[in-house]
Amino acid sequence: MGAKTLQQVAFAMQENELADPCPPTFKTFKEQFYEFSNALKKVQQMETREEILHFGDIILEYKQLMPYVKKLMNRRIDLLEELTQAMNKRLTTSERRQKLKLKLAETSEELMLAVTEDEKVSIHVCLMFCTHASFSF
Repeated sequence: MGAKTLQQVAFAMQENELADPCPPTFKTFKEQFYEFSNALKKVQQMETREEILHFGDIILEYKQLMPYVKKLMNRRIDLLEELTQAMNKRLTTSERRQKLKLKLAETSEELMLAVTEDEKVSIHVCLMFCTHASFSF
């Protein structure tokens, strides 16, 4: 192929313009809007996918924490059982002391033992509450 004349180049340009009235770089508003909406859909899909993956990560973290939560709840239940047993013991010793107080004189040895036992149990219950004060019930 040799060098083209100016007339041949102009004729080729006219043919190209007639074949494609819009140059390939120019897009209509409709095409631009279509491409924009497609790009927006892709971004939304990516964001949704990222949110789902993030939610999955959170679920995995919760799943990994479940044994620790179970241990914590079991410990809480054990503490509650200990406290209820201590409170029941305190109530029985207090009732015993009250009954002995009605039956015996205040200076009797049995009443003094019941009073000291009641005080020990009361102190034990108070100490249990104090040591587990940070523990919410």
